[in-house]
Amino acid sequence: MQAASKSMHVLQVGDIVLTAPDDIEAHVLSYFQSIFSVDNNCATNNIVARMIPVLVTEVDNDMLCHLPLSDEIKSAIFYLNGNGTPGPDGFGGHFYHSFWDIIATDVVNFVQEFFYYRCFSAEC
Repeated sequence: MQAASKSMHVLQVGDIVLTAPDDIEAHVLSYFQSIFSVDNNCATNNIVARMIPVLVTEVDNDMLCHLPLSDEIKSAIFYLNGNGTPGPDGFGGHFYHSFWDIIATDVVNFVQEFFYYRCFSAEC
């Protein structure tokens, strides 16, 4: 499959009409260089800090970021509606409730590893 392309044969710049391919190329190149190579004079304005209120306190943040304990994970699992729609894994709350004794260690390890590697690693 070949890429489609169109050639520009004429370009009007103000009162001047460019027809030579080199002139058109030079003008287009100059135009885009001028708009994309402007100095970016960014200044710190703290607009985010001023406009968005702080809703999560330091204590709340610490609580949200701690590694969940197995009892907390079990409590969250048993909060699922047993008759609810299955999740992305294809299993609904009833599965987790019925087979908790068998899957508990795997589920707890998975959740804790997620928190540890996604929330506490140096990459975040």
